[in-house]
Amino acid sequence: MNSFLDEVTLSEALSPPAKDWSPLQEAVFTTLRHSRDNILIQAVAGSGKTTTIIEGMNHVDGSALFLAFNKSIAQDIAARLTSGSAKTLNALGHALCAMNLRGARLNADKTSELVRKLLPQEFKEHAYAVCRVISLAKSNGFGLGFDRQLNRPDYFEDLIDAYDLNVPADLSKEVARYASSAFELLLNNQKEFDFDDQLYWPLYFGWEFPTYSNVFVDEAQDLSPIQHAMLGALADRGARIVAVGDRHQAIYGFRGASIDSMDILKGAFSMTELPLSISYRCPKAVVIEAQKLNPHIQFAENAAEGAVSDQESLWSMIDEPPAQDPHLFEPGIMVLCRNNAPLFGAILRHVRAKKPCQVKTSFLDSFASWIRSFRKTMTRDLLPRLDDWYESERNALVGKQASRTRLEALKDKWSTARLLCSEYASVSEVLDLLKALSLSNRGPIFSTIHKAKGLEAEHVYLLRPDLLPSPWVTDEASLQQENNLKYVAITRAQKTFTYGVRPERAF
Repeated sequence: MNSFLDEVTLSEALSPPAKDWSPLQEAVFTTLRHSRDNILIQAVAGSGKTTTIIEGMNHVDGSALFLAFNKSIAQDIAARLTSGSAKTLNALGHALCAMNLRGARLNADKTSELVRKLLPQEFKEHAYAVCRVISLAKSNGFGLGFDRQLNRPDYFEDLIDAYDLNVPADLSKEVARYASSAFELLLNNQKEFDFDDQLYWPLYFGWEFPTYSNVFVDEAQDLSPIQHAMLGALADRGARIVAVGDRHQAIYGFRGASIDSMDILKGAFSMTELPLSISYRCPKAVVIEAQKLNPHIQFAENAAEGAVSDQESLWSMIDEPPAQDPHLFEPGIMVLCRNNAPLFGAILRHVRAKKPCQVKTSFLDSFASWIRSFRKTMTRDLLPRLDDWYESERNALVGKQASRTRLEALKDKWSTARLLCSEYASVSEVLDLLKALSLSNRGPIFSTIHKAKGLEAEHVYLLRPDLLPSPWVTDEASLQQENNLKYVAITRAQKTFTYGVRPERAF
C-alpha cells in the first residue's frame, strides 16, 4: 500500500459506518451549521429527537451546552456527547448560587423545615400543601419583573385553586396566608438554598449567567415560566437557543409547565421552526390513529403494519359474552388510563389473583400522608369519613364555582380511596399494598397516561377511552391538553394499541 487512496480506503474500512440520517435530520444539521438562528424543533413521538440534538451539537461553532430535565438524563447524555457538555437547569442554578453566595449550602429540606416551624399544630397536616404552593410560585416566576411585591396571599390562593394540592376548600385562605409569609422568610435566608431556589434566585437577584455560544434544551413543551426565564438570561449573554419538543405531548400544565411553552419560546426568541415528523417507534396502524390528533406525524418507510383495535368492536359480532376488559393482563403489556379509579379496579383484580403487576401513578406519592391525616386505624371507620370529606369538599368547590374538571378530579380521588379501603380491614394493609405496588417490577405495567410519558411498550391497552377527552372540559386550552393525553397514550405503542370498553360494559 503506497498511495494516498489506499490509506484513505484502509481508514474508512477501519472506521465505523456513518449513521444514516434522514433528510429531516440533515436539514436540522445544515441549519445549525450555516445560520445563527434560534431554532425550535417540532419532534413527534418516537422521532429520535434526543439522538438528533446530540449529533446537532457536533455541527455548531463555539461552546455548546445541553440542558436536561433530570440528573440521570444529563449523565446519560454526557456519556454520549463527543463535543459540548450536559447538565440540568438545576445544576446550572446551583453553580450560580455557590458563586454568588459564598458559604451558602444546599438544603433540600429548607422550605419544609421552615414551614413546619411556622405552622400552628392544627395546620401541620397541610405542611406539604404549603411547600407545594411555594414551589409553584417560584416555578411560575412570582415576584420577578416589575411587580416585586411578595406579600400577596391572594396570589397563593389562586395557585391553590388552580392546582390539586389537597387543601380543604374552607382552609385555602389560611393556607395561602402561611405560604405567603413563608415565601418572604425563605427569601431572606440566603445561608441555605433548596432546589427551587437554584432556579429562582439567579433571576430574582439578577446574577450574571455564564456564556455559551449554543444552548440545547430538550422536552421544550414541558418548560415552566422560570425555566423560560433562565433560557432568556442565557440568550442575553449571547447564546443561540435550540429547543426540541412536541406540542402534542404538552400534558403537564397541572404541574406548572406552560401549556403553550413551545409557542412562547418561538415568539420570545424569534425561532426558526424545523420538523422531525417521522416516528421510528410506532407501526403504520398506530401512526395513522395518532394522525387523528396530530396530522403531522408520519411512519417510517420500513415501519411494520402493527394494529389498532377496539375491544368493544371485537365483541360486536358475538352475542355472548358481552364486551369486557380482560380480567387479567399478560406480563409486558402497558395498561393506561386517564383516571386512577378504573386503573386501580384492574390492579386489584391482579392483587386478588396473586398476580404481580407494576404501578406508575402520582396517586401513590401523596396518598399515604393524606389517608393518615384522617387518623383512623380500621377502614370501616375511615370509609364514612371519606364520604364526609368528599361531600364537604364538593360543596365547597361548587360554592367557589370550581370547574367540572376540578370536581371530576375530586371524585376520582374519593372513588379510588374508597375502592382501596373497601378491599381491606385495616388502613395499614392498604398502605402496605400501595408500597408493594410501587416497588414491584414484574408483570403488566399499570399507569396513568401522565406517568407513562417517556415510556413505551410493544402492546398498549387503554382503559375507559370514554374518559378522553373529559366530558366536562369546555375551554380550548383544556381540551387540547386532553387530546394531548390521548396522543401520548397512543404513541407509547410499538406494535399494537387497543381501546378498552366503555363504562356501561366495563368489567
